[in-house]
Amino acid sequence: WYLEAGYHLADLPWSPTLSYKYAFFSGDEDSSDSKNQAFDPLFYSMGRGWASHIMGEIVGEYFLFNSNQKVHMLGLNLQPSEALATGLLYYDFSLDEKNIWGTPVAADSFAQEVDLYVDYSVTDNLFLTATLAWATPQAGAKDYFGGNDDSYLAQISAYLSF
Repeated sequence: WYLEAGYHLADLPWSPTLSYKYAFFSGDEDSSDSKNQAFDPLFYSMGRGWASHIMGEIVGEYFLFNSNQKVHMLGLNLQPSEALATGLLYYDFSLDEKNIWGTPVAADSFAQEVDLYVDYSVTDNLFLTATLAWATPQAGAKDYFGGNDDSYLAQISAYLSF
C-alpha cells in the first residue's frame, strides 16, 4: 500500500509539482523457513510515470524490487514545455523485516537515493528519457553486501509505441 500527496503550482513558470509518497511492501517475517511470505509485486513496470510503481532507479530496479521495504519519497517535477519534463526524486529506504532475501541483517536502514530525470516526447510515438541516479548504502545494505560503496546509474532510453 502507499499514501501519496502532491501539490501542483500551475501559475508558476514550468508548472512545478511537489510530491511526497510513503510506500510499504511487506517482508518475510520468518526467513528461517522455506516459505517466503514477503510482498510479491507480480507486475513490475513504470506504471503511470516516475515513482509510481518502481521505487528508485537503483534500489527499486536492482536490489529490493518492491518487496520488504518502507520508502519515503520526495519529488519535484518541472514542465518547461508540453514535450519536455524534468524532475528530481529523493528516496529513503528501510527494510520491513531485518533480512534481505532470507539473509539476516543487523539494521533496517537500507539506502538513500537521488534520481534526476529528463523526459522528451519527440513525436506522438517516440519518447526519450535520460536518468542519472546515485544511491548510498545504509547499515542494512552494508551488512548484506559487505561494503559501503555508493551505486551510480546513467542511462538513456527510447520508447516507441505503435
